[in-house]
Amino acid sequence: MRTAMKSCVIDMIRNHSNTMCILIDIGAFGFKDLMKSYPERVKNIGIFEDGLVGVSAGLALSGLVPTIYGITPFIVQRSLEQLKLDYIYQNVGGNFITTGAAYDFSKLGYSHYCPEDVETLKTLPGIEILTPGTPKQFETLFKQCYMNGKLSYFRMIDHCNKTQVDIEFGKAKVLKKGTRGTVIAFAEALDATIAACENLDITLLYYTTAELLILKR
Repeated sequence: MRTAMKSCVIDMIRNHSNTMCILIDIGAFGFKDLMKSYPERVKNIGIFEDGLVGVSAGLALSGLVPTIYGITPFIVQRSLEQLKLDYIYQNVGGNFITTGAAYDFSKLGYSHYCPEDVETLKTLPGIEILTPGTPKQFETLFKQCYMNGKLSYFRMIDHCNKTQVDIEFGKAKVLKKGTRGTVIAFAEALDATIAACENLDITLLYYTTAELLILKR
């Protein structure tokens, strides 16, 4: 999924002069060529997540479209107040891409755990929470949303689904129809859910936009 993300960000920078990519040390080496080609719009600020949220909101207020790439808990939890005050309350848009969802970075210790990222971010009114389950789904969601003026959170995962599903932003994909109930799967849970429901008479829905379902419950 990181390879797909890198390709999307490169295309964004090349095709839209009002966009910026801001790195928080993580993955900076992979963008070294892009930083050389676009030094004013692709920058590695270093480990400064909470402050950078405020800086990027200022860029958004000036008319730029910032895209920030960092580690999940350091964006979602360490910087939650800045996301609320600087983005939500000022009604500006930007893209936050994180890696290390749930326990993907568990070898790095408790500070890198973040299984509650969606539950935390859904407290912010108006945020778009995008949970792709495959690299192709990341590409689809990013291309549909990164210039829409909203605060968008793209949740990347290390353990992607093997099942490929064509998705569209804001809509569920009906994978199976039944009469005894409805099961909803998100992101990387799809493969396990399909296996668990194989012999059940149920309807199976797959979502990659978490906050939309939450608001409509």
